[in-house]
Amino acid sequence: ITISLAPSDIKKKGTCFDLAIALGILSATQQLNEQNLKNYYVLGELSLDGKLRGISGALNMARLASRAGFKEIILPASNAREAAVVQDIAVIPAPDLNAIISHLEGRKKIALQPPTEIHDVRGQTKHAVDISEIRGQQNAKRALAIAAAGGHNMLMIGSPGGGKTMLAQALNSILPPPNLEEIIEITKIYSAAGVLGERPFINFRPFRSPHH
Repeated sequence: ITISLAPSDIKKKGTCFDLAIALGILSATQQLNEQNLKNYYVLGELSLDGKLRGISGALNMARLASRAGFKEIILPASNAREAAVVQDIAVIPAPDLNAIISHLEGRKKIALQPPTEIHDVRGQTKHAVDISEIRGQQNAKRALAIAAAGGHNMLMIGSPGGGKTMLAQALNSILPPPNLEEIIEITKIYSAAGVLGERPFINFRPFRSPHH
């Protein structure tokens, strides 16, 4: 069987096509009714025994499916809480290919994933450095406050050991908690990078300190 992932000029990456390809083959060989697939957005990696493995970027694709007008999305159970952050699409957490076929044929429906309520679990974030703990540096702290209030960028220049990294870490302590749209935006980046782990979303403002 030859699979064509058209259009060919768009680069494909990852294993999220596995499940859709498998269901497409079952439909094309008349082992599954094509009509049963029409309203579903499907993604997931298949292992050799038919079990579904987690993928990267599930939240991003759930949002895309919602914007494209899909009402239901089938994906690996390990990605279900993450995808359920998107409130206007029904998330079907599938354990394996057999369970999906049974669901599509109406023999045994898979229970929907409950919506992930972000505001219920947002707690106080412990900051690495609190701005109140910094002695001196009054001009720098005032610049941080102005940047935080106005949403401005900052460039700190100075000799090593002057406190630039410490001040940068302290910026988070005077920023408000991220709102829902910001949480989704941050989570989309973590999800696409495959570093979300067991968390369904990221509800804090990340701080990155890359070495030169």
